[in-house]
Amino acid sequence: MNISYPCTIEADDDGFLFVQFLDVEEAFTQGETIEEALFNAEEVLSAMLAYRLAHNQEVPEPSPCPAKGYTLTPKPEVLAVLQLKDARGGNMPARLSNVI
Repeated sequence: MNISYPCTIEADDDGFLFVQFLDVEEAFTQGETIEEALFNAEEVLSAMLAYRLAHNQEVPEPSPCPAKGYTLTPKPEVLAVLQLKDARGGNMPARLSNVI
């Protein structure tokens, strides 16, 4: 299972770099530098995926990365739960929702 989610980064009018994930619409952030923007993006991606998992919501499969995009992987604890859920055919035991 590919668990690297594509995102785009665009400069806004104030000089900040705006990051938007293609497959997780509620996951967006910004930063003053590319490093800060990518760090913040990994944080928000992990938080939004953890929220979806904890509330038994759909977690979308990552789409292909656009030519001028980036891919990011969620934090290890979220990644582990996603991999376990995938290995179990999409089922996640209720006790795992407390892990993330």
